Amino acid sequence: MTAFFKDKYALTALAFTLTICFLCAAVSLYLPVETCSRARDLRAAIKMKNYADTARGLVTGYNYHLLERFAEDRDSQMEIVLGTDSEDWLDSLLNGRIDIVVVPEQDSLPAEGLCRSISIDGISRWITRDSDSGLAKVLDSWLEESLASPGIEDVREQFLHTYIPHKRARTGIKYEYLSPYDQIIKANADSIGWDWRLLAAVVYQESKFKIDARSRRGAEGLMQMMPRTASHLELEDAVNPALSIAAGAKYLKTLEGLYSSVTPFPEERCKYTLAAYNAGQGRIRDCINLARLRGKDIRYWDETASVIPEMGDESILAVDTVKLGIFKGFETQAYIRSVLSVYESFRKICP
Repeated sequence: MTAFFKDKYALTALAFTLTICFLCAAVSLYLPVETCSRARDLRAAIKMKNYADTARGLVTGYNYHLLERFAEDRDSQMEIVLGTDSEDWLDSLLNGRIDIVVVPEQDSLPAEGLCRSISIDGISRWITRDSDSGLAKVLDSWLEESLASPGIEDVREQFLHTYIPHKRARTGIKYEYLSPYDQIIKANADSIGWDWRLLAAVVYQESKFKIDARSRRGAEGLMQMMPRTASHLELEDAVNPALSIAAGAKYLKTLEGLYSSVTPFPEERCKYTLAAYNAGQGRIRDCINLARLRGKDIRYWDETASVIPEMGDESILAVDTVKLGIFKGFETQAYIRSVLSVYESFRKICP
């Protein structure tokens, strides 16, 4: 009799467990798509070059920001890359290597196998696979809600209404922001003891706040990091605004430390730092060595820069203290003037 009851209780427990498992499986089939896909990590490619070449505004940065917000709201991770002409991103999408491709609104696309999101401010659409209809529904629902939210107008203003600092400064109108990346800039400026508007001026001079900026020499991102420098700073994603600005600020602080023994004056150290950021610390070391050899007062950048015409002449190759050879440093002089000029405008725009 006792064995009978034990078996009965065991069977009852088993039946209860199976019932719960069945109910959980059944309920999961009817959960909203958003709930089912919250934990899914995604990979996106932004291919807005055709639009960016002809239109004003930080359109790539705008889409990058929206993609980041989408991932954050879903509590998932989003890897975002910039699409290049060397890869067929739509093919990558269809093959499952990419989950979302961002393209200009006006781009014509093959209809087969693709889903288009709703229009994003007449600028872009996010493309997904037909076979990934759950993601497509989530995207459209999220975009409809986000693009109508109260705070989106401030985001649009910062990303889609670009300006020239000197012209804006001349209007005398004060603004609460300089760029969409002010909070990132402020945090990193605080960490290195800089006025945040000076760091913002460096970012503007390097990239005009465009995350898709790329130089002919291969420098990338907001801070225009060369691959070798980025590798040294362990910057794995130069396109990511937070990572790029953090790495650039760290590098600026490192450079600034090199000139503490050259000049006691903060403003002069700033000029040396900017010069080294633009030309490389080796080139500036050559200038300092030559200026010292010529009896210049190297505490002042302008004194050191006075030897730059000589640095550009072939005769410099015979000077032992110059290690890297000819240096036509007029671009570097212009770079310093430009950054400091933008800084003064930023101080007027955002006191």
